[in-house]
Amino acid sequence: MKANLFYPLKERLSHIFDEYRTKLGSSVRYKEDNTPVTEVDIRFSKEIKEFFKKTAYANYTFYSEEDYQELTFPGIIVDPIDGTRELSRQIPECAVSVAVMESSKLNHPKNLYWLYNPFTGEEIRPDLRMPAIPSRRKLLKGYVSQTEWDEAYFLKEESRAEITLKPVGSIAYKLMLLALGKCDFVVTKKDKCIWDIAGGSTLLNQLGLRLYGDTGEILELKQKTIKGPLLWCQERDYAFLQNIFFKNE
Repeated sequence: MKANLFYPLKERLSHIFDEYRTKLGSSVRYKEDNTPVTEVDIRFSKEIKEFFKKTAYANYTFYSEEDYQELTFPGIIVDPIDGTRELSRQIPECAVSVAVMESSKLNHPKNLYWLYNPFTGEEIRPDLRMPAIPSRRKLLKGYVSQTEWDEAYFLKEESRAEITLKPVGSIAYKLMLLALGKCDFVVTKKDKCIWDIAGGSTLLNQLGLRLYGDTGEILELKQKTIKGPLLWCQERDYAFLQNIFFKNE
């Protein structure tokens, strides 16, 4: 099941994306909380839900940003498009994020993940070989939120000589890039919803990278909102990065 579960889903979502690609900007509307949503978000969410109804996970709770009620486990935690603002502006920094979680524990051995960028075709799924974890660099590279960067959340940290920061849209896409070895850590100072980070956190946990909050490692995702600040990195880098991003809060 692992080897072929997500391939047909990718094909379906790719066709939907091609259908809407030339009219992404015109399909944007705003929800009650003032967050944007497009027809792609809605169609992706419905397609993913229908897809899983025909799999061995049909009885799992479906919990999507566009279709959620009670968060229970086992569950399928979905952000049909993380980075809707980037999507609507044709900026290829967004991702579909899916976590199939047997329990709320990130290290459950049966947890599955799928992250997919519909612009670039990049994807990470359990059967794909991942690059080796890079050796520790003297200058650690971190990706941060474009919004948080624009709002000057990192003025103190960006002047540190030991790290370099780069703003990138979509937390799910940033976690995907971390898994691919494009950076050494991802950090956010804001709260995140579980659907934003479940897929990427499950993926990274299986690769040996951990999720940390201001009181230490976060071992479970069992609530809708996960309080920031949040940091994803190698255990070897945690103490160093904790001193930079948490001690000054």
